[in-house]
Amino acid sequence: MSASQPLYELQQAETRLDAERADLHRIEQRLASSPEIDRSRASLGRVATQLAESRAALRRVEAKAEDAAAKVKKFTDTLYGGAIHDSREMASMESEISHARTLQSQLEDEEIELMEKIEALESEHTSEAAKLASLESQRAESLEPLAREQAAKVEVVTDLQRERDEAAARLTPAQLATYQRLRDRTGHAVSRVDDGICEWCRVQLPPKDIQHARGEALVTCTNCGRILFVEA
Repeated sequence: MSASQPLYELQQAETRLDAERADLHRIEQRLASSPEIDRSRASLGRVATQLAESRAALRRVEAKAEDAAAKVKKFTDTLYGGAIHDSREMASMESEISHARTLQSQLEDEEIELMEKIEALESEHTSEAAKLASLESQRAESLEPLAREQAAKVEVVTDLQRERDEAAARLTPAQLATYQRLRDRTGHAVSRVDDGICEWCRVQLPPKDIQHARGEALVTCTNCGRILFVEA
């Protein structure tokens, strides 16, 4: 067995382990949250906020409209109650009544607009709430098989981690340090030799390097610097 074979076996185990861990991470993310449900909840929250604000605005306008109506009644009662006889005072009171009635009319128009807006928001809120409930129901149904998939993936990762640790244990501390340094720097420490070519960088290798790589010394590619592995 060449010196590089245990390093290549370690790399193969780590590559499979990384892929399975990435799959497990994606499953865990799907179990933890749903972007579609998050967006639906955010949309429902925005509608709920707009609805609450519109209802509060309607209450304020209604109070102002009631106040304007009360002023119209008060001024009208005063004008026609016989307490005012001076023509200038009567003209001033009529002006006050006109102003109050104009304000009352404007406020009543505002009330109608707000009530129409609230009606539309209530309909939208009902629709968004139904959509969210449907999404949450569908998600609940999908979680069970996803949880089973997670459990199966955890077993695979555990087995691959054991395989990786066993492969690492077959290396000397110096070999492991060299391997880890190259892996940290390039992502892949070992490159298989395929028909005289470094599989990683696709450079034609000198025959002497290939021959030495079959032996007990670690030989690196003169181009990419990775450890060369030649299959027996």
